[in-house]
Amino acid sequence: MTKLTLTRRRLLAGLGTIGVASAGAGLGTTAYFSDQETFENNQLTAGEFDLKMDWQVTYTGPNGFEYVTASPDQLQNEDIDTLARDNLFRTISGADGIRDPIDSRDTIANRAFSSDYDDLTADQQATVEDAFRSQFADVPQDLFEMRPIIDLDDVKPGDSGSVSFSLHLFDNPGYIWLNGRLVEARENGHTEPEGEDPDTVGPADEVSTLLDNDVELLDEIRVTVWYDLDGDAEVDTDEPVLLGGNADPTANPTLRDLFGLLSTGNGLPLDATADPQAGAVDRACFANSTTYYVGVLWELPVDHANQIQSDGVTFDLGFYAEQCRHNDGAGMIDADETTPSEPEVVTDDE
Repeated sequence: MTKLTLTRRRLLAGLGTIGVASAGAGLGTTAYFSDQETFENNQLTAGEFDLKMDWQVTYTGPNGFEYVTASPDQLQNEDIDTLARDNLFRTISGADGIRDPIDSRDTIANRAFSSDYDDLTADQQATVEDAFRSQFADVPQDLFEMRPIIDLDDVKPGDSGSVSFSLHLFDNPGYIWLNGRLVEARENGHTEPEGEDPDTVGPADEVSTLLDNDVELLDEIRVTVWYDLDGDAEVDTDEPVLLGGNADPTANPTLRDLFGLLSTGNGLPLDATADPQAGAVDRACFANSTTYYVGVLWELPVDHANQIQSDGVTFDLGFYAEQCRHNDGAGMIDADETTPSEPEVVTDDE
């Protein structure tokens, strides 16, 4: 009879062998059929949304009606220009205060490549697009070395002026608001006539950044905001008016009223169809690659006395834009507000 002796060493070796065999059997049971299909290099790229501007500033003062500043303004203008733009065929360089004509994409393409824009390669179209967009300003960086577009230091009763903004949205359509704020109001001291005027209020050294101040000039300058359909910086009878527009300027909102409105929420909502009655949530979106004009007219009526002498006002005007997609036009709510503001619209008296 054969004697089987199982020592501890043999037992451990046997267990080790069994363990290896079990591991091998385990691997054998997971050999399923398999396949991998991979879609590589997936990307999500955010779209672009860019609002660019150009403008025309006018002033009616001691010299009558004048063009003051403009952008773009690199060409000399003809002596008579009823459209308030430089002659398309004039090529003499030099600023003259009158807005230059805007070259279309086709004009730039034909000049650079002797072909229409739609017939160019993608790289050529990109070159033309860059040249087209370079005609407009990105504010504020493009104003870094320029003086304010409205800069008048000797305004008298009877004077007036305007600025017509040209709006250009690129890449995507959007909603646009006109906004602004009072930067500073100053009394700049009291002259003897101002000090003796019974309508003069507040201290002579008042300097305020708030609308709640006693600087009288804010209440005497009257404003009109309108859709400047032809971009000539003049209020024409057939152009829709958003604020003011009355034949008697004293019936129009004051500068103080304007900045109270423009500094609330996103400001004054604008409509792409130039409908002055459109509300924030039922207005038309501004199409991209389309030009729109909005004007602001200020007037200092001859209906007051000396209380405004030496007064000064510094202010900002601007535009805010949001994408149209997934947006009803109400605008993003400011952290300090519970609902977007709905400004009161004041129309003309006709």
